[in-house]
Order: sequence, then C-alpha cells, then structure tokens
Amino acid sequence: MSSASATWKDLLLQQQRHLTALMTLNEQMVRALLGDGASRVAQALPVKVAKAAKTKGDGSAAASSRSRWFERGEAVKLAKGLLKTPMRPADLVRALGNAKGYNGALKGKESKKFEAAAHQALIHAVSNKSLFRSKDGTLRAKR
Repeated sequence: MSSASATWKDLLLQQQRHLTALMTLNEQMVRALLGDGASRVAQALPVKVAKAAKTKGDGSAAASSRSRWFERGEAVKLAKGLLKTPMRPADLVRALGNAKGYNGALKGKESKKFEAAAHQALIHAVSNKSLFRSKDGTLRAKR
C-alpha cells in the first residue's frame, strides 16, 4: 500500500468521524427541541433516502422530459433553404414546421413548445449573423 492511498484512507476515516459527530449533534438537537417522548416517536419513523437522478450511461443527466426539436445547426440550414425571399419570423416558423412535418401533427402545448424552440433558433441565428434582420423586421439569408 502506497503512502498516497494511506493518506486518502486516513482522510476518509477522518471525514467519517466528523459525519458521525455531526449526526450525534443533530440527534441531540432534535431531542432538545422535541423532548424525549417525541424523539422516541421520531426514531421509530422510517428514514427516506432520496433516489439519485436518472442518468445516461456516460454519467450525464437523462433528457427524457425534454424535447429536441432540431439537431445542431439544422434550424439554420432549413431556414436558409426556405428564405428565397425575406420572410417575417412567424411565417418562417410555420415554414420550418412544415419542413419538419410538425404542422398538423402537434397539438396544444407541444405545438407552442415547437414554435418557441423555432423562434429561439432564429434569434440565435440572427445573433450569430447566420441570418440577417431587415429594418422592416423580416429575416433574410444573405446580404
């Protein structure tokens, strides 16, 4: 056993002792606040342990509840293909929905989520100068 692993082991044991001392102190505080009778009831209650968040195999958080409407760069690529003439952003969002096949397929909240994602993608494209905004508010692909 190397000295580095012994040091880590010592540190872990020291941390364990500190945690045990804190747990004892916490128990004493609960007894003082609730009284002896209440602490016996509290000790009889089962302790719930929080479950860890679901993760993918690589350790990153699972994205099961989040929709991914566009792949990286896909919205800009589609928008540039659709912008033969300058278009208003709302019209471009509808055209993006048609191009992706979402118009008519999405209802209610899902439709609104797609529209919001498409608007955000267009805002990002304008800020990166992939698309340009005219003074009249229309979007165009090239100057």
